[in-house]
Amino acid sequence: LGANGCGKTTLLKVLTAIMAPVAGDLTLNRTARVISFAQHHVDQLDLEKSAIEYICWRFPGTKELEARTRLAAFGLTEGGAFRRMRTLSGGQKSRVSFCELTWEAP
Repeated sequence: LGANGCGKTTLLKVLTAIMAPVAGDLTLNRTARVISFAQHHVDQLDLEKSAIEYICWRFPGTKELEARTRLAAFGLTEGGAFRRMRTLSGGQKSRVSFCELTWEAP
């Protein structure tokens, strides 16, 4: 998304209020929700659960069909959605994390 040193990480830190802007103002829509994805999100998954089990555990009250539908929207179809996450590729685990990060409406 940009060359090394061009300020990508700094921009994210300002948007998430980890850092204050050096100059100027930052105004976010009051309903905006800024989330970021880092590789450590994948490390926090419960690898003994399937993707569907994990999503249903993470968001109590979620029906299996809703979890399957949302995971499929990220390209994790039945073949991967029912397997233990320890057997998924890094990319498939990232899809589970993306699904989790975007679960709740802003």
